[in-house]
Amino acid sequence: MPAIIYYNFQPIGPTKGSAKYSCKSTERDAWNIEAHIIDYFAIPSHTTVPNLDQLSVTLSGKNTATIIGTDPYEPIIIMVKDGNEKCPVAYQQAVPGWDGNGVYKLTMSGGWGLVTASGYPTL
Repeated sequence: MPAIIYYNFQPIGPTKGSAKYSCKSTERDAWNIEAHIIDYFAIPSHTTVPNLDQLSVTLSGKNTATIIGTDPYEPIIIMVKDGNEKCPVAYQQAVPGWDGNGVYKLTMSGGWGLVTASGYPTL
């Protein structure tokens, strides 16, 4: 008779409800908004920076977001507030983009070329 082996699988990365999960979900919200903005500008008639309603973005938990900028030729700033207020200050101080007050900021370069987030390599 073959042996039965049981594995105790543990989740990899932050688990839902944990402090780091709150940090990562806030960062993911910013990256999600960035992706929606890039998709938005794939339509030639879209020539102004969209607002959140135009993007139909769903944010995690109690997070809130702001898009700053109206001219697509200028940098576009995406700011997402950790609405759960669980992201540790030590994490925020160690990871670029965090302001130490629960806000993650992502800056997209302006122009009609490749849009990239600050702090990430360009292709």
